[in-house]
Amino acid sequence: MNSPKLIVTEQKSNVWYISIALGCLILLVSVYSLGRYLAVKDLSKTKQLLSETKATLDNTQVAYKQVLESLVLEKQSTLVENLSNQDLIESIQTLELEQKSMQEELRFYRNIMAPEKDAKGLNIDQLAITKMDSEGQFHFRLTIIQAQKQAQFLKGSVEITLFGQDKGIGQDNNQASQLNHQLSYQFRELGTFKTADFRFQFKYFQNIQGFIQLPKDFMPQRLVAIAKTKGLRKNQTAKFETLWQPEEK
Repeated sequence: MNSPKLIVTEQKSNVWYISIALGCLILLVSVYSLGRYLAVKDLSKTKQLLSETKATLDNTQVAYKQVLESLVLEKQSTLVENLSNQDLIESIQTLELEQKSMQEELRFYRNIMAPEKDAKGLNIDQLAITKMDSEGQFHFRLTIIQAQKQAQFLKGSVEITLFGQDKGIGQDNNQASQLNHQLSYQFRELGTFKTADFRFQFKYFQNIQGFIQLPKDFMPQRLVAIAKTKGLRKNQTAKFETLWQPEEK
């Protein structure tokens, strides 16, 4: 039979317990201080990083603004240059048209006052044909003049004849067949005209103009205009022939 054993332990003093408590307290304070130090250090680095990032962003925005302003200025400069070039081209074209118009007017009045080849009396200066927007519709202007001496008024009438072929006949390679099937129309038949529309009475010049509508499948080729005076002691006749070459509107 085993007998009970007596265990003897050393009793700790109060100082020992106080020392242990102080040690734990110091350890806790040290850990707290270390954590706070590290947190402050990280916060400082974060603030510095944010400051640097903000500075970089500000510099980038400034650079972007400068580039944008440069692009805008360059675009405006290019636009102004293009506009200047376009304005210059349009000005040159306008001057060319004005010069051409002045030359036409000069030629026209020269034909009246000092014509070439000793032309005198009744003359047909030109027959202009202009294509309109509507299919087969054209505008015509016949200009009649009295060359050199304009001592009297000229009055009379004009006949304008348009010669051509039907499209089917025009495609035939047989020249004899084409000649046999040639068609002609008086301008007075190709529009709503009055008899007075083809009469003239003038001393220097007069324009006879209007609109014509071509028949369907008709191929115009040439024009013949004949002007005749009446009521004079010696009546005059003027003839003008030209190919069908209408101008664009």
